[in-house]
Amino acid sequence: MEEKKLILTFSVLGFLSILTEIIVPVDYHPYYWWHAFIGFDYIFGAIGGVILIVVAKWILFPIVKRDKNIYEGSNEE
Repeated sequence: MEEKKLILTFSVLGFLSILTEIIVPVDYHPYYWWHAFIGFDYIFGAIGGVILIVVAKWILFPIVKRDKNIYEGSNEE
């Protein structure tokens, strides 16, 4: 339940950020053409975060994973 509240909170904050960007007029001259899109930086950051999580979970985790019984197999006397 706590995870759902956290996701909902960040979703609402992201939506409010984009809404604020639409409502509040700013004299903004984008350097790159893609910065002219409303909410591009927020969406780019969210997609980048999801990609980082997927890479860490599905690619890096199997590489660094250890056996649960790593210390039980030692034959030290």
